[in-house]
Amino acid sequence: MLIRKATIPIVLSLLLLSCLTGCNNKAYILKTNILLDGIIAGPSEIKIENGESVEFAVKLKDVNYIRYTLSENQQQVDITAQIIFRQGDFVNTNTLPSFSMLADGQEAFMEYKAEESAPNVQWTVSVKPS
Repeated sequence: MLIRKATIPIVLSLLLLSCLTGCNNKAYILKTNILLDGIIAGPSEIKIENGESVEFAVKLKDVNYIRYTLSENQQQVDITAQIIFRQGDFVNTNTLPSFSMLADGQEAFMEYKAEESAPNVQWTVSVKPS
């Protein structure tokens, strides 16, 4: 009986603590468009939380998936994309240059090519609070 009485306040305290820490994470809507040699890769809209990484399968010849990472730094949001290339049994990760921007919905664009044999990457992105 004593164990049951002690367990209930502990469980309630843990639930309250997890709710409070979970409520502090900001969520964002990331609108993104990655073109690899002119072919759209990955989703166009993602809900992502501060400090979170999300991965999406990509069905292109040399790409396994794309990973997006978002982190908040004072008033700015840093966004990174990694394109995972499959070459036989070898997997190569190509990290695109990241964006640091305000979460106000404005669009940013970059064109990038890591090396001669890599695809031409065009990346458009905007972010705003969800």
